[in-house]
Amino acid sequence: MTEKSARITIKSSTLTPEQRNHPNFAPLLAQEEKLFNSDAYRLRVSLHEAGHVIYMRAAGATKIIFYGPEIIWDARFEKPAISRSSVVWTPPVVDSVAVALNLKPFIGGIVFRERLSVPNDAEAIERDMFDARQWFDTHVGRTGNKGFDDARFEVAIEEAREEIIRDLRSPAFKKKAWETAREFSREVFRCD
Repeated sequence: MTEKSARITIKSSTLTPEQRNHPNFAPLLAQEEKLFNSDAYRLRVSLHEAGHVIYMRAAGATKIIFYGPEIIWDARFEKPAISRSSVVWTPPVVDSVAVALNLKPFIGGIVFRERLSVPNDAEAIERDMFDARQWFDTHVGRTGNKGFDDARFEVAIEEAREEIIRDLRSPAFKKKAWETAREFSREVFRCD
């Protein structure tokens, strides 16, 4: 689809009328609609989500659901914010924790964008790393009653990152990455 023929609308149905009247709402909506009605931008967002999806599937996740852009209410800052896209899944139940295998779905989008396109914005990286850290702290990172182990987390993230980079050196895997990005784009944006 060309930029002129694609028309993406940003969902905002979870906001109350009062929240839609916030002074940041209209400018944010206009900015994001302009971005999402660019084929190049949409494909970069889809590529990021593909990085999550490929590794979710490899880890045996189920109930993978794709979501498109939505303006949500950020209660922390009391203003509208954008969720540009997302993928949710039910993680597999594992008997033994394969740390890198389980971290790759969280950071795959970061590495895919960095290696195959342009780097993500800081907010997307922060959100994905927060989710990765939550998973790690829940399943791996406690060091007895001493709290959480930052050094072990950093090592585990670097190991997962290096495995993703190795995967992306394969032309067949790189092709799969782009095919999955197009799958996300077709499903969420109804365009390729």
